[in-house]
Amino acid sequence: MSKFSLTKAFLFTLKKVPFIIITISILEILNGFILPLQVVFLSNFLDSIINHLKKHVDLIIVIKWLIIFMSTFLYSAVAETILNIFDIKFQQKMKMEFESILLKKQQKLQYGFIEDRKIYDLIARVNDNPAIKIQSSIQNLLKIVADIISIGGVI
Repeated sequence: MSKFSLTKAFLFTLKKVPFIIITISILEILNGFILPLQVVFLSNFLDSIINHLKKHVDLIIVIKWLIIFMSTFLYSAVAETILNIFDIKFQQKMKMEFESILLKKQQKLQYGFIEDRKIYDLIARVNDNPAIKIQSSIQNLLKIVADIISIGGVI
């Protein structure tokens, strides 16, 4: 009996809900680029303020960089809302998938296995929100990738 690895979980979810998992992955990875972009935009904004005070650039340039810098915060808020919506949809679909699969497997078990305390405890652990556990594992993996992108971008 092989363990259900994160790779298998990701491939399983990709097969069952491809649009949702791809959208979540893209949004999480794009979130990794926000911090480096904010650093660049803030730097350009501050440079434009200094240049405006030295009378080298117009106020329009300062306002342009301010708007671009603030738009990263707007994107973060919108992306977080969209991620929450897709997380809920993902959770609902995966819960339905896992409940049906686990129910079919449990129906095929012989009665002797159900009476065995160790096997019953194992069944209880497997039935304890498997979709949520897989979702949190995938989200943690995607957040690690996004953090690596952020750190690499800032450095």
